[in-house]
Amino acid sequence: GAPPPIDNLSWRHWWSLSSDRWIDLTEHRDRMGVETGSTDFFLGRGSQPDPPVGQRPTAAQVDDSVLPALLLELEADSTDRITAALIALAKIGPRQVDPAILVGRIEPHLRSANQEIAETAALALGLAGTPAAKRTLFDLALDRPRGRSLVGSNEVPPRTRAFATYGLGLLGRSSDDLGLRQRIVSALIELVEEEATSTHDLPVAAISAIGLIPLGDVPRVPRFGAGRELDGRAVHVLSLRTQLEWLRERVASEDARRRKQTHWIVRAHGIRSLARLGAEAPDAVRRGLVAALTRTLHERKEPEGIHQSAALALGWLVDCDADEQDEDARRALLWKLEKGQPRVRRFTLIALARIAARPGAGEQPTAGLEPVRAALVKTLARGKSQLRPWAALALGVLGRELSEAGFAPNESVSRALRNALTSKSAPESVGACALALGLRKDVKSVELLLARLDRIDDPAARGDLVLALGLIEANDAVPTVRELLHEARYHPGFLHRLAVGLVLMRDREVVEELVMSLQSARSFASQSALAAAIGVAGDQRAVDPLLVLLADQQATDGARAFAAAALGGVADRHRLPWRVPYAEDLNYHLAPPTQLDGLAGVLDIL
Repeated sequence: GAPPPIDNLSWRHWWSLSSDRWIDLTEHRDRMGVETGSTDFFLGRGSQPDPPVGQRPTAAQVDDSVLPALLLELEADSTDRITAALIALAKIGPRQVDPAILVGRIEPHLRSANQEIAETAALALGLAGTPAAKRTLFDLALDRPRGRSLVGSNEVPPRTRAFATYGLGLLGRSSDDLGLRQRIVSALIELVEEEATSTHDLPVAAISAIGLIPLGDVPRVPRFGAGRELDGRAVHVLSLRTQLEWLRERVASEDARRRKQTHWIVRAHGIRSLARLGAEAPDAVRRGLVAALTRTLHERKEPEGIHQSAALALGWLVDCDADEQDEDARRALLWKLEKGQPRVRRFTLIALARIAARPGAGEQPTAGLEPVRAALVKTLARGKSQLRPWAALALGVLGRELSEAGFAPNESVSRALRNALTSKSAPESVGACALALGLRKDVKSVELLLARLDRIDDPAARGDLVLALGLIEANDAVPTVRELLHEARYHPGFLHRLAVGLVLMRDREVVEELVMSLQSARSFASQSALAAAIGVAGDQRAVDPLLVLLADQQATDGARAFAAAALGGVADRHRLPWRVPYAEDLNYHLAPPTQLDGLAGVLDIL
């Protein structure tokens, strides 16, 4: 489901936006292998062999059945069905459909009187990843005459412009055409520099999208098309280095007057883009960015939101060797952990975990590991009660990323987390400790997790416990967890976590269970929850039942919309959810409505 309301200090907000990198369902489905299904329950299959377990839909299924059904949904008279179909089609991409034809089927919805449909169509054009959509996206984002004509108005609505801008970022990220990437970055810079609006939605969209599109290492003079002269922005899009120079001057300049030219909320989002791009830059450039962001973290006159973003950004750029800039940054973050404002301290814990797990290339490559680990353990044991769940989660991140770097997680830390799991009673703390142990793949905690699952009633915490078991790949827990499916069908969030957990445990029968429940479900709530869970867990076995629900004229529009969304999930061409590059380590406290508001922001679309 959508992230919780963003005015809360719970770790769940960060987790809901940033955890997809560790929950790679595609990998786990692929590893299930091929095995014949258990029954002939699939509609009309009789004695035919069941589809293989874990495999994605076949090309024939997608091209001959899924895409035509979703294209037909674009003619529905339901907002939910149309928007679900638009995003599903964009996730799948053109495939055998001519890209120009797909764009042509999406574009008419830009003129819809329903703003939700119009802005979703703008995002879908970028998500589809086809250059055939580039002209329309430029015209919408830059409010050009053709864009106004497409929306049927004397101006492109601000929300549609913002959604098209996020779409430009997605198109640029997916394109191998350096010239197109330069054109997109140039347009995004124009939106940041020249757009004067009463809200921050459009410049935030533009500066966020820039972070998705690193330019080349070797300078190249941009070619913007016949008859078009280069303007002053061309110098900023020569290479990744010039792109970073522009961004750094905008968001983290040493000159306070220069910083004031951009609103601090836009700068806060730009700091995240600076970190994303800087992580791919040469080490000398990276060190300069680390120094600039460390200075920003010390600036007392900067708003708290800038410090929040700077802390998260340093987590992308700093490593744990004895390099001077890295040591200065770690000291600054440890100081913020002790003295910073509440939101800054929470983000600092996550940043420190990422840093401590990243060996450097200089002398003493892991010099900063032990001091940081000790600070996280201290916070878990003796920190303020609101910080302890964050510290637990940070220790989970540290253990997971150390494992990925080839280091074994520290047993004493795992033991401290197991003790915390058994001693805590608040659902927030139980969930954070459980997920931390899951991230660390701590097999010694499986029995403890199952025991807590049996004793706690809070649906969110129970979902965390199941997900932790999945992250550990506790396959022996499958029968116990599967028993919870029936009671969870009326709790969408819990059912979603169950489905994910069972896929991570490589349960071969979860898709069959969900599909059988969907076929017998009669209420909108259960149909919708089950279809959404199938979209997460499903493989090619789910396609036919979802198509049946999509075509069922007796089903509610809501249930049919969830079926369309589920088909998009099952046939998604992306390995990870499309929103990951925009969502990961987002400073959601500063998100404008078009980015994230728990209901109608671009990142609320799953």
